[in-house]
Amino acid sequence: MVKFKNINLYDAYVISKLPKFDVIFCANVLIYFDPESKEKVVKSLYDRLNDGGYLFLGNPESLHNVDQKFDLIHFTKAMAYRK
Repeated sequence: MVKFKNINLYDAYVISKLPKFDVIFCANVLIYFDPESKEKVVKSLYDRLNDGGYLFLGNPESLHNVDQKFDLIHFTKAMAYRK
């Protein structure tokens, strides 16, 4: 039920061909993108999440000033963004 893939997150076409996900883990990746590229990647990830799906990022990462569509959810030892 779990699949691991190497993909180019900047390639919106490739991402659009992926199935919808309940959870996406994208830890410590977005910190390497400039703001414009980060917005593009986050939009693609948002589109690939099922309604109510979660996007987990690394501790130093945030969607503050990147995307307002996600709801920030706090867990006991983590936080995530819910579609």
